[in-house]
Amino acid sequence: MKKLIGFITALALVVVFSMPVAADPQWNFYGSARVHTFSGDRDLADTAPNVQGTTAGGDTSDRDTSWTGADSRWGAKVKVSDTLSGRVEWSQGNGLRLFYGTWDFGAGKLTVGQFWTPAVKMIYSNQVGGTSGPNNGFAAGRSMIDAGTPFTSRDTGLQLQFGDFKIAFVTPTSSLLTAAAATHEVDTTLPQIEVGYHLALGKAFMDFVGGYNSYDVESSIAGNDFDIDSYFLAIGGGVNLGTFYVKASAFTGQNIGVYGMTSATATNPTLGVSNKVNDNDTYGLLLVAGAKMSDMVSLEGGVGYLESELDVAGANEDDNLTFYVQATINLAPGVSITPEIGVVDYGDSATKNQDDGDFTYFGIRWMINF
Repeated sequence: MKKLIGFITALALVVVFSMPVAADPQWNFYGSARVHTFSGDRDLADTAPNVQGTTAGGDTSDRDTSWTGADSRWGAKVKVSDTLSGRVEWSQGNGLRLFYGTWDFGAGKLTVGQFWTPAVKMIYSNQVGGTSGPNNGFAAGRSMIDAGTPFTSRDTGLQLQFGDFKIAFVTPTSSLLTAAAATHEVDTTLPQIEVGYHLALGKAFMDFVGGYNSYDVESSIAGNDFDIDSYFLAIGGGVNLGTFYVKASAFTGQNIGVYGMTSATATNPTLGVSNKVNDNDTYGLLLVAGAKMSDMVSLEGGVGYLESELDVAGANEDDNLTFYVQATINLAPGVSITPEIGVVDYGDSATKNQDDGDFTYFGIRWMINF
């Protein structure tokens, strides 16, 4: 018996010591400290109808100076092995930004957690200023996501990648679209689905992105149930000619507000008689051009247009036109300043005969990456 116990013990020790030892994860920490010192002058929206000054409102301005570091962030990229990696990132203004792990299984990659959806490939602008809507002031680091760029932020879910093709299944979005919320209940069956494909063409590239979201709302009133479908389709691309580069994108979508896309225009659908859904159609355009003048100085300018309109007879178009120019000056490795001036024209409101005003901003983003 003692020999048997000894043999089993020895065998167990051989098995334990022959097992591969997991490598220590490699944690690469990073940070980006940013301060935006900007001044903005916002012409307030007219009070409807305010046609030719027949009612009070409009023609007033609001001048503010903004010092914010909300765009600062820190995080870590983690490598466990050649097939397993991850990333975590927090920001001063938004808290947890990224928290995901990726497994490379040979034929493709599986990502689990909170990650950038495929639409992030469509962020072509380096805009460091901006605003988040006609009723808001300066907002740091918008990258034209309110003004022509399709942007769906960071979502929790699963993503598969095969080469340059990605498909993501993430948390579905929804909205009751009614003040009588107590009498309605949201039912979600499918996840939100988003796909993207990046095509490299030497000095040029193209991106194709699309997404779909659907949910049902049950009403306590018979016959007043309704369902909401939202989607978007986008195409973009660019060319890098060494010193100069040009990038452009276009997208169209329906009910992108309840999809979760960022927009300076009114993009949600509305409910009509007997909860009939009035869909909201949106399209956006973006053009960005820049030049690297030297290792120290780069220039960039961009213009974006966004327009939304409810599918209702007599509905008014809600539009937005944004443009900016900037210079990024590298003072040292990891240290840069970016002076920028931009104008946001909120155009016509979704309310007939109402102008949403405009916003002019200028200032500098100070950034140290470490």
